[in-house]
Amino acid sequence: MTGETSNGISRHRDLRERWLKQELQGGIIPEFSKQQPLSDGTEDGADLESIEAVANEVLQMQMPTTPAQLQNLTAEIRERVGSLTDVEDILNQSAADIMRAESLLEQACKARLLKLESDVALLKEKALNTSTSANSTEKEAESINALAEQLKKDLDSELKDKYSSVEELITQKAEGVAEAKKRAEKLQQEAQNLLL
Repeated sequence: MTGETSNGISRHRDLRERWLKQELQGGIIPEFSKQQPLSDGTEDGADLESIEAVANEVLQMQMPTTPAQLQNLTAEIRERVGSLTDVEDILNQSAADIMRAESLLEQACKARLLKLESDVALLKEKALNTSTSANSTEKEAESINALAEQLKKDLDSELKDKYSSVEELITQKAEGVAEAKKRAEKLQQEAQNLLL
């Protein structure tokens, strides 16, 4: 609530209280003024005893019955209504305050809507970034897997080549050993033959 709105309501409340006090002190409702204090306008409601007391006071009141009493009451009412010149100002100020409050409410709603739109856009961007990051990670994983497969093939091929070379060497060595053994046996046989 702005300062102007608060001042307008406070001013309206002060005027209402002043008028009621004048009415009560002027003797229009003398019994009520003696028994019940004026509210400061901050209470939301009265208790049942207070309501019942006011209702009984009103029921016991007597309306003016003579023309003179009616003329006096009419003159007094006109005088009081004439003293209420600020009512139009209060109503105008209240209307301006209401328009301003509605404008502020509309601005607050728009600001909140803009904030929500901004948050949604940010969430969409984060989701897109996460999706892009996931796609990138998936592509990197595929690339790493392909590289690993290629390395495996290369290693398998290289190992097969080396295995074949080693196997060939072993075969050659085995053949050489077999020939050497045969030769050694042949030489041994020849040596035995010479000794005999």
